[in-house]
Amino acid sequence: MAEENGYTQVVYPAGSVYKMAWIRTGDYNSRVASRPVPQPVTRDTYVLPAEGDYYLLHEANTGFALDVTGGGAAPVQTMLQLHNKNNTDAQIFHIKRISGDWHIIQHKRTGHVVNAQWGGSSNGTRLWLYYYDKTASCHWRFIKQVNGSYLIQSQLA
Repeated sequence: MAEENGYTQVVYPAGSVYKMAWIRTGDYNSRVASRPVPQPVTRDTYVLPAEGDYYLLHEANTGFALDVTGGGAAPVQTMLQLHNKNNTDAQIFHIKRISGDWHIIQHKRTGHVVNAQWGGSSNGTRLWLYYYDKTASCHWRFIKQVNGSYLIQSQLA
C-alpha cells in the first residue's frame, strides 16, 4: 500500500481479479474485519516511462506488436498495424517525455512520431506517422491499469 495526499492505495478482490484503488485514509481500517470497507475512489495512475526504445505490444501474451509498413510521412504511404512480434526495426519505438505526463512515441527507423491528427472521435480515428509538429495530436500519456498493462491516451481525448 501507499499513501498520498490523504488517500491510501488498496488492493481488493473483485470476483476473479484484484483491483487497485485509492480511498480516503481515514475510511479504511485493515484491523477491523467486521467494519465494511467503503467503495474505493479510483483514479488514473499516470506513469512516466523511462526514455528509451520499446516494442509496443497489444497484449503481452498474444505476441502481436505495433508495426510500421511503408515508411513515408503521408498517411497513404505509411501504415501502423499489429503484426507478429519479429524483433525488426519496424517495431521499435522511442518514447520521449515532452512535458508533464506527455510523451512522443517516435518510430526508431523513420524518426516520425505517432500522430492522431483529425482525431478525437471515439472510433474511426486513424493513427499515422508524421514529422513532430508539436501539436496535441502527437502527445501521449501512459496510464497504469489494474492488470499491469498500460493505456496509451492521446492528448486529444
